[in-house]
Amino acid sequence: MILTFKPLNKSTLELVNRNAKLKVDRRLNKKERADIKITQFTTDIFIGLLLSDLHISLRSLNQSPRLIFAQSGKPEKSEFFMNVFKLLSEFCTKNLEPNTRIWKDKRTDEVYSSISFATLQLPCFKVWHQLFYKQNGLTPAGLPRFVKVIPLNIYELLTPSSLAYWIMGDGSKQNNGIHLSVYAYTLAECDLLVEALNRKFNINCTLHKHNKGPRIYLDKASTLLVRDLVKPYFVPSMYYKLGL
Repeated sequence: MILTFKPLNKSTLELVNRNAKLKVDRRLNKKERADIKITQFTTDIFIGLLLSDLHISLRSLNQSPRLIFAQSGKPEKSEFFMNVFKLLSEFCTKNLEPNTRIWKDKRTDEVYSSISFATLQLPCFKVWHQLFYKQNGLTPAGLPRFVKVIPLNIYELLTPSSLAYWIMGDGSKQNNGIHLSVYAYTLAECDLLVEALNRKFNINCTLHKHNKGPRIYLDKASTLLVRDLVKPYFVPSMYYKLGL
């Protein structure tokens, strides 16, 4: 399956995340939903995706959360998207197809497109929502508003496979090193991530300021070390992020 799409700006991508459609063709009873668990393999990947473009949506405190994943930008991301879609398909409705969206910006006449999918609402996602999100007031409709945060135990959660999916989602080659975009997080949370990377993988990374927000920089020596750690989990079309 070949997917192509043009770049989206951040605000538009957030809109896609909020409006991702779930095509339901079956219903699970309460016991069936409770019986669905997340394996350790999926958990490790899950952590890396949550640090980048995976979101957990909770519409009501009385409901279970669902996952939403959206991608836009360069065509090589299509293979990465389908890889994530396949890995998380066990949490989706049967025969779910990704939701594609194409539209034109009336101000610029630029055509944009995106692709996304959403999972079932499942109890097994609750623990991750509690770890990675905190409530921040209410929406105009009176529903709880949540913001993504970095768990204090992120050091314990990170693995080579989670680092791989984090880099594929938010990493970029920078000269002989790698930048990890962490624009959405506070400086204290970014410091927590830097400390976790330094301690967990013995790599030298620092926090850099950018006009969009903070970025974590892995220097040349660290990038060479990281390559060996993450390459087994990388989608080939994303090797360019490792300078390969």
